[in-house]
Amino acid sequence: MITFQTYIKKKKPADIMQREFNALVREALIEAAEFWIKEFLPLHFESSAVRRYGYAARKSYYNKLKRRARMILKPGTAQQYVPAPKPPGPLVYTGELKKEVLSRPVSAFKIKATATGKKQKVRVPVRIPHPINPKNSGELTKLVNEELKMMHRVATEALKERLAKWQAESREQISA
Repeated sequence: MITFQTYIKKKKPADIMQREFNALVREALIEAAEFWIKEFLPLHFESSAVRRYGYAARKSYYNKLKRRARMILKPGTAQQYVPAPKPPGPLVYTGELKKEVLSRPVSAFKIKATATGKKQKVRVPVRIPHPINPKNSGELTKLVNEELKMMHRVATEALKERLAKWQAESREQISA
């Protein structure tokens, strides 16, 4: 599960209730989480991910098997083989994890956002279809500083847009 915390520097306008402001912040955080799913989650399966995210080294025996594999057992079958994915990237042996995670629509992720006056947090649960070594289980959801900064920027911009829209609607209601 990815957990992203941020502190919104945007001050709450005086004419908006705290509850409404927190709802706008939650929506902005969910937008930032959706951005991470679309833009950064696929990067975990590229060959540069080992260096970018600092994945733990795999055993030489595993790497040797992975390089040599021409055919792999099709997931969910007992005797049916399919061609191995080439080139073998990180977190990909049969391709089942990559396919499962990247083929899901953003709406299928159960994103939870929390926003109070002092704390803003968003959680994105990433379901892994098969057991993974506990030592390596957090690799799929690792964040680097570049991603955190970008997600903070996306959340801040989304909040600004939502506040502007809310203020325009409230002015419209007052004038009506």
